Amino acid sequence: MAISVRKDGALGYVIDNGALVAYAGDSGVREIGNGAFRGSKLKKVVIPNGVASIGDEAFSDCDELREILLPSSVKSIGDSAFARSGIYAVVIPKGISKIGKGTFSGCNELRSAILPDSVLSIEDNAFSGCHNLWISIPQSVAFIGKSAFEGSGFSSVEALANVKDISERCFSECYSLKSIMIPNGVFSIGCRAFYRCYNLRNVVIPSSVERVHESAFEACNNASRIVAPERFRGDPAFEAFKTVMIWV
Repeated sequence: MAISVRKDGALGYVIDNGALVAYAGDSGVREIGNGAFRGSKLKKVVIPNGVASIGDEAFSDCDELREILLPSSVKSIGDSAFARSGIYAVVIPKGISKIGKGTFSGCNELRSAILPDSVLSIEDNAFSGCHNLWISIPQSVAFIGKSAFEGSGFSSVEALANVKDISERCFSECYSLKSIMIPNGVFSIGCRAFYRCYNLRNVVIPSSVERVHESAFEACNNASRIVAPERFRGDPAFEAFKTVMIWV
């Protein structure tokens, strides 16, 4: 049986067996506020068309939440909006330009995230701790923040065409990561960017890279082939990989 609940006499929503299925009441709702459903026992969320923004931590710590459907009207999603929730998959609507800080951090059940080519930046910790995540980074992305994908389920990293800097711990502890082909145009690789990627085998670093932090590939103990520009010969970042280096 569905139960209609109204907050502050304005925002109404329908909960059916623990699942938020629809809004009831004011059809003019345009925003889901900060922390609106934080820590609730929701299982499914269907955001009504017309909602333009989802606030910070709006659905954070909803560990029973499995499904979230976002309409095309949503243009902004707040920091940590779905952090530590139980969602399995998410499709981000076209028009979203930023995945905020910690938006999906700690979503251990998240398997798939589809990002549109309107996304320009992926902020700090956006998908950190998403151990089972498969994601394709759109070519439109120009900025990836610190620890954005730390501990995620990447098996390869290739689509970074417009990214200039690979940030600190960006892909650290991605235990499934086996191959990295860094595109020409990247200038720097930050501190512990690929730290403890134990299964990393193949790395290609282009001539555009000017700086590699000495700990960028720390504890990547199983690397078997690293291609890098000749000018990095003797650089501390590659000291531990002398036997697998290919200088070009």
